[in-house]
Amino acid sequence: MDAICLALDKGLGKGTIQIGPSVCTSIKEIAESVVEISGKEIDIFYDTSKPEGDKARSADYSKAKAILGWEPKVSLKDGLKAQYNWIKSQIESEISIDNIENQKDDSILDLVRVKKHSSQMVNSNLSGGWF
Repeated sequence: MDAICLALDKGLGKGTIQIGPSVCTSIKEIAESVVEISGKEIDIFYDTSKPEGDKARSADYSKAKAILGWEPKVSLKDGLKAQYNWIKSQIESEISIDNIENQKDDSILDLVRVKKHSSQMVNSNLSGGWF
């Protein structure tokens, strides 16, 4: 988030600025990390009928460091863990959403419906075979 704010403040008109670690990470490694963080027994499967795509990706953040004064501060695993815990807390906050449904404001109700639908999708995806 810091990098995005810095890019808006200092990076406009400076061309493409890559934001991310210089460590190469595969989709397989990310998937395995998410499964480990979840503490669930989730089988990872791959759709071999689809193209493989990139084996792994990494960023060259030297321009971000030079222009923005930014470099990665959070490891991928710590970032994934924080994101997982945030999503989990949002799903668990369903109880407070049920209280909002008693409101008459349609815009709030629309947000509640989207949230409930998203939570159901995440719950079904986290229960197995998400990858």
